[in-house]
Amino acid sequence: MERIKCVLLVDDDHSANFITKTVISKLNCSEEIVIALNGREALEILAERCQGDSGKPCPQLILLDVKMPVMDGFEFLKNFELLPLAPERRPVVIMLSTSTNPKDLQLAQTFKIGEFITKPLKADQMERLLDKYFKLDEESTLQECS
Repeated sequence: MERIKCVLLVDDDHSANFITKTVISKLNCSEEIVIALNGREALEILAERCQGDSGKPCPQLILLDVKMPVMDGFEFLKNFELLPLAPERRPVVIMLSTSTNPKDLQLAQTFKIGEFITKPLKADQMERLLDKYFKLDEESTLQECS
């Protein structure tokens, strides 16, 4: 069964991370789930995994919260877009937030993200993301996740 190699959750809310990780784990759609509690931690993980030679997989999908201490989601995106990543190593970024503030939605559109979805992540949303952004073979997770 083909799965994406790694999902990076960037969120300081432990309950939200638990729910998101549970959804991804139940779908069995990712080989690894890594958690960063703020944007700075996420950038460190990306530097290690996507630019270095750590032997660990570069995340293919980033689920990013907006409001976090240390470095919020938008500050992360400003720095993320400057990373010298090869196009095939550049993760898909999905903003996953409780924010419904129109300013946040508008600001999100100024970045190269896949989309902005509201927490909590649901199984059908994850399946749709996999279907839309990842080319997994026909015998893959998508059928298994249904």
